[in-house]
Amino acid sequence: MTTRTGALIGLAAALSASAALAQTATTVEQVDPTEAIPLVAPAPQLSGAAYDSRLKASLISAQSFQGPLDGGWRLAAAGSGLYDFQFVDRNNGVVEGAWRDLSRPGALDGSGFVDAVERDGAALRLRFGAGKVATLTPAAGGGWAGELDGRAVTLARRAP
Repeated sequence: MTTRTGALIGLAAALSASAALAQTATTVEQVDPTEAIPLVAPAPQLSGAAYDSRLKASLISAQSFQGPLDGGWRLAAAGSGLYDFQFVDRNNGVVEGAWRDLSRPGALDGSGFVDAVERDGAALRLRFGAGKVATLTPAAGGGWAGELDGRAVTLARRAP
């Protein structure tokens, strides 16, 4: 009998505690949205030439933090695309990137991160994929020329 009585007393205590918590949890302070403090300052209202000037200044400022390799590039041989690269060059000597094999779209191992981008004087060495190494030197027009697996290749900016 005492076991049943103890269980009933415990159950009653748990129910009353639950009811007390439910009553305190429902009190929420209402805030009038017209009196709320904005978290973000409104954008300045610029028009015409002032707006265009501000956009150009912002673009120039952002580009000053980017190195010469920043952006999209295509590695090609005999005019046919082999790999696409996307580099992040923060203009601090470190270049990071990703690659995609254009001959194997959708393949699980057809893309990945660039293992290393090494600069040796004017030369550029890209290590990526399963032991792929492209060795490149500056070419006319802002691109690069060199070799990958014994094939002549070029590295040029991708069209936006």
